[in-house]
Amino acid sequence: MKFFSKVCAVSLACFAVSFSGFVSAKSAAEGLTEILQEMLSLKGGFVQQTYSVEGEKLQAYSGNFKLQRPGFFYWHVQAPGQQFLVSDGTQVWDYDVDLEQLIHNKIEGGDVYDSPMQIISGGIGAINAHYQVASPASLDNFVLRPLEVGGGFTQLKLVFENRILARMEMTDAFG
Repeated sequence: MKFFSKVCAVSLACFAVSFSGFVSAKSAAEGLTEILQEMLSLKGGFVQQTYSVEGEKLQAYSGNFKLQRPGFFYWHVQAPGQQFLVSDGTQVWDYDVDLEQLIHNKIEGGDVYDSPMQIISGGIGAINAHYQVASPASLDNFVLRPLEVGGGFTQLKLVFENRILARMEMTDAFG
């Protein structure tokens, strides 16, 4: 009887491991969608750092942001220079205070996802249409890769802590 118990335990453990791998691989996009659906609004401060391909820090910015789903966001870079990015879900305004320059872009069909803020504040259904979503470590870490070449980035990593966005790491076309 003891032999049977050990065999069953090992068999169930192997089944659980292979089943959990199947579920994780299948549900990365669903896991991200679920977290984003719960996140109706978010606000906080940020530090944005830019690194060279060699890992050397090139620039650091700080500021604050607010978002309300779907489509609304406010991104304010306070230092070293001021910049505002604002979207109402149909348009994006980018105002650089130092340059005294305003750039206005219309979001065609409300379905353009070339910036991280548009992804996390936008409509969830379009994520699968535009990105391959993986969850290499757990269902709190997601890596998005655009299906089409030529967007604003080649990879976006979203890290959640307690289902709240804690960090974004973006790799652009230059690495």
